Amino acid sequence: MPSSSIALLPTLCFVLLLARPQKPPPPPPIQEPPEIRVTPSPGAKKEISRTTKTMQGFWVLKEFDWPHLHGVDSEFRGYCLVGGNHISFEVHIGLKGPDQKLNDVMFDSGIWRFEVGQANRLVMNSRIGSFLDKDNRVAFRPEDTQCRYEVLAVGDQMVWRKADGQRLVFERLLDGGPAREDVFGRKLPEPKDDEGEPAPGPKGEPAPKSEPPKEPPH
Repeated sequence: MPSSSIALLPTLCFVLLLARPQKPPPPPPIQEPPEIRVTPSPGAKKEISRTTKTMQGFWVLKEFDWPHLHGVDSEFRGYCLVGGNHISFEVHIGLKGPDQKLNDVMFDSGIWRFEVGQANRLVMNSRIGSFLDKDNRVAFRPEDTQCRYEVLAVGDQMVWRKADGQRLVFERLLDGGPAREDVFGRKLPEPKDDEGEPAPGPKGEPAPKSEPPKEPPH
């Protein structure tokens, strides 16, 4: 799929409408085994902490590969905001006809609670969300719908991969560094490095200094 438009958002584990003139058959459901929670090793805990910290901030979707859309001419746009342990994600996909005009759309938006596990497992549980169903009507995603990805976050790039062949590549939108509020607007604590010190700012800038508490007026 060409990335002529800026893009972002993941999951697409939902049923969406495709352009009628070139509608591919629906993809077969991927039966993933139940998530098994294991106690991560000390090394895995360090990598989980690093990945979770790197994910924080605002991202734009730059590449989107979904086997279900192979052979369908389309363009996309998506954005993702990661704050604390929540992800706000929205994606729009335009489907083109033979005349190269957009004649149908796919859409998904929602807020997900996430957890990074051992082996870079990203487990996302929906809190609220909506999408276009197969009848092109707005439908609402049931709470606690789960999606799982493999996540790789290094520097200003984040990649999600799914068992059905989905691959999403995000690029950090340089907006002044990691989010200081979660997706609900609540203040986040200052991120700490492994020694308990405030983590450096973006591009290696010094970490912001904590201001001493202000005394109440007498």
